[in-house]
Formats: sequence, C-alpha cells, structure tokens
Amino acid sequence: MVKIKGRILKALLYLLEYDYPVSLKKVSEDTGININTLRKDMQSISDFLKNYELSIVARPNVGIKIEGSNEKKKILKEELRITEDIFNSTENKIWLASYLLLASKRTPTIEELSDILDKSRPTINAYIKKIREWLKDFNIILIGEPGRGYVIKGEEYDIRSAIKSSIKNILSYNFDNIAIKFSSHNDSQAFGQNIFGVRILKTSYFPTIKKFVEGVLSDLKVVINPQDMFSFALDIYITLERILRGFRIVCEDETSKTIENTKEYGAISRNLKILENNLKIELDNSEIIFLTKKFLSIRAESFENIPSESIPEIYLKKVGEIIDFAESSLGFVIERDPELMKMFAMHLKGAVEKIKLGVNIENPLLRTIKREYTFAFGIAKKVSENLFRSFRVAIPEEEIGYIATYIMALLESAKLPRKIKTIVICPMGIATSKILYYRLIQEFPNLDIVETFSFKETLENKIPSDVDLIISTTHINFNLSNIPTIVVSPLLMR
Repeated sequence: MVKIKGRILKALLYLLEYDYPVSLKKVSEDTGININTLRKDMQSISDFLKNYELSIVARPNVGIKIEGSNEKKKILKEELRITEDIFNSTENKIWLASYLLLASKRTPTIEELSDILDKSRPTINAYIKKIREWLKDFNIILIGEPGRGYVIKGEEYDIRSAIKSSIKNILSYNFDNIAIKFSSHNDSQAFGQNIFGVRILKTSYFPTIKKFVEGVLSDLKVVINPQDMFSFALDIYITLERILRGFRIVCEDETSKTIENTKEYGAISRNLKILENNLKIELDNSEIIFLTKKFLSIRAESFENIPSESIPEIYLKKVGEIIDFAESSLGFVIERDPELMKMFAMHLKGAVEKIKLGVNIENPLLRTIKREYTFAFGIAKKVSENLFRSFRVAIPEEEIGYIATYIMALLESAKLPRKIKTIVICPMGIATSKILYYRLIQEFPNLDIVETFSFKETLENKIPSDVDLIISTTHINFNLSNIPTIVVSPLLMR
C-alpha cells in the first residue's frame, strides 16, 4: 500500500501545474519543502505515480517533470484535490480513520494510522475516542487488544451501515459529483477516490455494479436519481467486499418472507448473474434480501403512466390533507396539480409499505433539503405526526425530507403563470391555420392552443365550453357562452 504524506501531496499538486521540467530548488522555494527532503521523497513520488500510469522524469541540470497522458494527470489532480480537502480537515481525517478501522482486511494499529494520516499517536488516540462514541449509534464496539490493534464487535448489518456512512462522510461534498460521474459514464477510473494513497473503493468493481443496477431498474421500469444510484452501488460494493472477506449477513426476521414476494426482490434475483459471473462471487438468499431492503430504501419512480384507480383512496386523501395544512400555514391557496398529487400519493404509499417492512429509508439529499427548504421541511415534520396516527408507522427524518420536496414542488408549480387555454377559429384552410397557429405560439408563449376549428365547425356548435379565450380570423355574431374573443388577421399582421 503506497502512503502519501502532506508534503508529497503538496509537491505533486505543484508539479501537475507545469508541462515542463522545474528545478528542485524552485519546487523547494515555492512549496516550502526542504530540498534534501524532496530528494529523499522522489522514490515515494515515483511509486505513487505508477498507480496512475504516470512517472516522474528527472533531467540533469534542468529539473523534474511528471510524464504521462493529460487525461491521467487530470484524474490524479482531481483525486489529490479531494485528498487535500481531507488533509486540511480534522473531521475528514476522523472519518477516514473510522473507515480504515471498519473496512481494512487487517485492522490497522495506532502506529499505522499515525503514519497514514501523518498525525501523532496522541492525536490518533483522540480520533479513536471520537470514533468509539460515533460507533455506539450503530451498536458497534471498538476494542483495543495489546499486540493485535483493534477488534470490531457488532452485527454484520450494523457494520455495513457504519462502513457506508464512513465512505459518504469521507466523500462529503464531493459525493454528488462522484454520483453524477457514476451514473453518466462507464469510466471506472472516475469511480474511485485515492485518499492518502489508500484506494478506498476498488474501481474495477463499479462498471459491473452499474450494469447490475441498470438491469434492475430496467426490469422494474423505474428511474432513480444519481445520488440514489451511487448510494445503492455503495451498498452492493460493501456487500461484495464483506462476502470476499468471509462475512455474511443473516436475514431471518418475520419481514424476510414478505420481502421475498416483492417485485424488487424478483428483479434483483433475475439480474444477480451479472455480479456473480463477472466478479466470481455467490450471493445467498439472505444477501439478496439485504440488497432488496437497500433498494427499497431509496426513491424509485416509475416511468410508466400510473392510473389513478391503482392508488388507494386513503393516500390521495392524505395528500389532500397535507396540502390543506400547508395552505393554512402559508395563508394562500396552492394549485393542486393532479399529476403531481398522484405522484405524491404513490410515493406516500410506497414509503408507508417500506417502513412497515422494516426498511431504513435513505435520503442522500436530506442535508440540502433541511438547509434549502426549511419552511417546507417544517410543514412536512408537522404532517408526519398525522401520518403516524393514520398508518401506525413512525415517519423517519429521511422520509420527512421527501415529503418536503413534494410540498416544495407544489409551491413552485403555484408560482408558474397559468397558461390561457385557447382555441383558434380560422376558415382560411389548413395551411393558413397552421401559419396562424405557429405565429401565435411564437408571439404569445402564455397561450395554450388546444385546437384549431373551421367556421363550419363553429356553426355546428363543436366549440368546447371550457376554454379561456377564442382567437378568430372572422367576427363571430353568435353567443359562445360569453367566452372572450379576439379577432386577428389570418397571418397575424394586425
């Protein structure tokens, strides 16, 4: 395992800014690193660069330069910037230490952590004290044993959850960017992050994991956002790593049989060969149930049209009550978009069913929702108490966050100017009617032109009564339910 210290990180970032050789003296002066120390570090720098198919080239009496493709240099620079963020943050170093303690093949000693994190033993001891407190939230005990380092004691489900939490906290604000990279292309190099020379994610796994996730989504005919896709991918990655190290999960609770009957369990089972054949690993039924629970914890939305009659009335009613409460809190009427309300009701139904199955709902956007949608989150928190009384399930904060996003979506839709539902009456033929139609929508984007009628159809009283405006190329001398009418020239010249 290649280790990278703070001064090497600084030297690498400096050299990556130059396309030509730079003298050791200049590197030393600009970075503040002793020139003799730099000379000693050259071998470590060379070893580190090999991981990226790059090399350090020294030219006598000229200087040193990093050689290799610009693409590889770009990838290295991005990863080193993330590493730099961690190096400058005590909190991130603690998260990295927690990950190393939980996920390493052999639990590192204090000396090894001190070397990796470039911190003194007393500082590492202080980190471990904080990690012990944090692990209590997962019912995990960290025990120090003389001569062996540390031993982790806890249930496998809890250990996997803690590993995932460590990774997400290490990546922190880079999580969204990495999630978008993962969901948008198949460059495996982009999926890993090299933190202090410790490859925390095996990049070779991720193209296969992505193929598996896409197979499950296609099977279920659903879509998920990039953050949820990467979050589920991390669950799969951690599962594979734990199995390879001899750790298996046991799912034999009363909800397991119910989960086996879900369509999500079926989709994961049908696509399992993608993982097993490519990564030479076998997942038993408990692992399939575990992955199904993890998939159910994220928000998946159908890309097929859902008929309203398939949504139980109680959920549509609850959505109406939530909007009523929001209106009373805000003091104004919210326009009730039927499609959005239907989606909200379907989401609510799925959330209640998942909670009853014992699924821990995840929301990678929770922090942002609480910060950006404070008022909507407050309303959602209030209505969650009503949901508890109705469905006898405790609504977790993650689900409250999702409810807040639907409330915000309804509020945002209310801000949009309502389009004017319009019909056009033009007796001048199809071509002229089309010219008029296209000119109207170009000149007046607030018009929603639902149909164009001939004068004959007007005389036959085929005009719908639920429109807001009539635009006609001829004067209409008979009653059309008092609908406002505007007369224009056929080519919209006046």
